[in-house]
Amino acid sequence: MVIRKLSHPYKPSDEELAKIRTISDDEIDFSDAPETDLEF
Repeated sequence: MVIRKLSHPYKPSDEELAKIRTISDDEIDFSDAPETDLEF
């Protein structure tokens, strides 16, 4: 197994986090997420 760490991982700003917190579940676009089953 190979584990890689990002040298400079992205850290969202306080403003970005506040904006994300206001998004409801209905507003999130999951259209590009693959479907899963119970085995997953």
